[in-house]
Amino acid sequence: MVRSEDYQAMLVVAIAEARLGLAEGGIPIGAATFDGEGNLLGRGHNRRVQENDPSVHAETDALRKAGRQRSYRNSTMVTTLVPCWYCGSSVRQFNIGTLVVGDSVNTASK
Repeated sequence: MVRSEDYQAMLVVAIAEARLGLAEGGIPIGAATFDGEGNLLGRGHNRRVQENDPSVHAETDALRKAGRQRSYRNSTMVTTLVPCWYCGSSVRQFNIGTLVVGDSVNTASK
């Protein structure tokens, strides 16, 4: 079971992804998905600019890279910025158990 103290370490992974996206010339938003034990399933960053694809947000990238899971109920998604409606809907649709948001004040055009 993931403890709340682990969220900071998980957020470090998402921040590294955001930095990678910025270095690629994209929008600096990162995310990561972890299983119920805190093991990394997938990590990703916003690649809308790099791939000219409006659907490649950080959260969807991390979810896609996590691959198909039997259940996401015990998983944790960590993101550097509060999810947009598109990504928030994915969190809800796949019943991700915990969502950790690094920044809920700033906004970005995802």
